[in-house]
Amino acid sequence: MNIIKKRLLFPVLIKLGQIKAYLSSWFHIPKKILIISAPANGVGNTILYLPVLKKIRESYPNAEIIFSGSKLAQAVLENSGLVDKFHPAHWFYEWNGWKCLREIEREGYDLVIETYPGYIGIGYRVLLSLLSRASYWATPSLYQGRFFSGRHETKENFWPLQKLGRIKINAEDLLPELNLTNGELKVGEGLFNSLNIKDKIVIGMHIGSGEEQKFKRWSLEYFKRLISIILEKTSIIVLLFGGKGEVELNEQLVKEFGDRIINVAGKFTLRQTASIIRLCDLFLSNDSGLMHLASAVGCPIIAIFGPTSEEKNAPLGEKGKIKILTAPVSCRPCYIKKRSYALECADRKCLNLITPEIVWKEIEDILKPK
Repeated sequence: MNIIKKRLLFPVLIKLGQIKAYLSSWFHIPKKILIISAPANGVGNTILYLPVLKKIRESYPNAEIIFSGSKLAQAVLENSGLVDKFHPAHWFYEWNGWKCLREIEREGYDLVIETYPGYIGIGYRVLLSLLSRASYWATPSLYQGRFFSGRHETKENFWPLQKLGRIKINAEDLLPELNLTNGELKVGEGLFNSLNIKDKIVIGMHIGSGEEQKFKRWSLEYFKRLISIILEKTSIIVLLFGGKGEVELNEQLVKEFGDRIINVAGKFTLRQTASIIRLCDLFLSNDSGLMHLASAVGCPIIAIFGPTSEEKNAPLGEKGKIKILTAPVSCRPCYIKKRSYALECADRKCLNLITPEIVWKEIEDILKPK
């Protein structure tokens, strides 16, 4: 019975829901739009959704846009002008389908878009797409119950807008851009002035990746070796970024290497952190939310990818500003196949084969006078 549902019944019902939503989009311009992002979606997922939000705002300038997401998503989007209201994500994921349906009806949403990745069942989406008064849209991976379809996350999330019919997507539309307020910009400028590093070459580093995703991290010993090379060969200043849970991790490097290594983790809001990263000459990072934050403010990036997929999650930016480093091992990216593979892996070849010397050569190439 489950096979019949997945292969026959659900695809037919989903297609009917899409036809309903498509027809509605041609006869009715939405005035109230709900965008649903999963509670687990953090800084990186939200940054990658910025181009989609921008296009929604441009396409429906008179609509009220409500974003339902995590606190980290709200931290990215506040003051952006792209969202009118925030709603906690948990209501959609903790309530049953009928209760969510009533909420959508009660609030009078015209268009509901579920962002990728998402974690509800396919039957839930069938219910909402067929019975909701609103046009309900998800992405192909969500409709198919797959974690990864082979498309980059931003392209995956543009799919519903393309299906709506009125919206055309160009290559430049895919690039995230985080617009900061004057007050936020002054935070970065003030820090660089107070540290007297405004006229020096500054590399930002994120040596962490969040407490629950430590499997993404290049080894601390490799970061130490790289910093030793940088301090020996150059006069570069290194700023260490991260969340409050990564302050002590960064302090290990500060104690070992001295005053040219500065720990700014946990001292600023997310958007203030973006204003600091914006002034760096280069940002070196594991696959993390701060990596995507750097891309959204136009900072050149060297990103180290191990068990996760650059095809799905690469930072997006102008040509020549993004360098992705990976190791030539057949087992990666194991995380998109099964999360436990990344958690249980013992040898970490996908990260350990990317040596500090390899990274240093890339740093030299990016920072050399053009």
